[in-house]
Amino acid sequence: MSTYPRRRVLAAAAGAAAVTALPLATSAPARAATRQAPWATVPDPVPVPLDALYDNDGIDTTSARGGDFDGSGYTFPGEELPAGRVEADGVPFDFPASTAGARNNAVALGQRIDVPKGRYLSAHFLTAASYGDASGTATVHYADGTTATAGLGGADWYATGGPLSAPYRYRPDGTKDEHPVGIGVSELPLDPGREAVAITLPVTNPAEAGKASLHVFALTLQPAAQGRALLLRSAHSTSSLLEPSGAQSVEATVVNAGTVAVLAADGVSVAVDVPGARTVQPARIRRLDPGEQARVRIGIRNRTGTAPGTRREGAVTVTGRGTEAAAVSTSTP
Repeated sequence: MSTYPRRRVLAAAAGAAAVTALPLATSAPARAATRQAPWATVPDPVPVPLDALYDNDGIDTTSARGGDFDGSGYTFPGEELPAGRVEADGVPFDFPASTAGARNNAVALGQRIDVPKGRYLSAHFLTAASYGDASGTATVHYADGTTATAGLGGADWYATGGPLSAPYRYRPDGTKDEHPVGIGVSELPLDPGREAVAITLPVTNPAEAGKASLHVFALTLQPAAQGRALLLRSAHSTSSLLEPSGAQSVEATVVNAGTVAVLAADGVSVAVDVPGARTVQPARIRRLDPGEQARVRIGIRNRTGTAPGTRREGAVTVTGRGTEAAAVSTSTP
């Protein structure tokens, strides 16, 4: 058994509070655009059904009662959550239903999840914890009989919004507790050099009052590409300014999704292409080893005639070796 650590790289300078902005909103999954050599195509993410493992009903609606997420009778409001395919932090998930009596999450108690045999960069989980943050050690099982361990956890549903959030939760009596609750994305690194066959969840506590428990709603695997490949996730505008330009900051995450290290000689640059604005401070990536990711900040400015706060469709693009390596579409909400 071994651990499989992975670095995360901050690839641009921090910003300061902004006065004006050109908002951008991600509207498409962080998938690569059509690529030309020398960039390989990144395989689509693979959602893994967890229905057979669900042992907790944590989502109610006004017409479908009976859930108990945290052991005290409180539940997520199904009216405020998606159903079916959903994007969270640029990753597609199959979100469970909220029908009456339906179990829709698994409390992490060391269950083994069999996954389609393959080489993956990472496993992404939709998670929420009850009665405090919850975490533990997960185990990845490979086809050659080896295993690797890494930490897997989630934030307290009551303390953070998360990419899937609701403005209230249901009390045991069905009335609304007007406090935001949320579900987040937790990432588990996998070794793309080995074929994964299963993941064993950490052992936390059963869903009981006063005990911190980790709840898993969905799982999606990101396969690795063969060769040199990049993908983009979580592109969004911010209300901060970059130094030294003072330009508005747009953030995105660049992932080395291939088997070849990306080096300074590859000339990887991240820019924003949007009508009414121009990139004045592209982000540069000097090195990303396979599986590593960099959170980057790109500086843009409004062009003459574009009013502050204007929303436009556009894209965040990654280029290197003279060609486009990846792109994320953007549009108004």
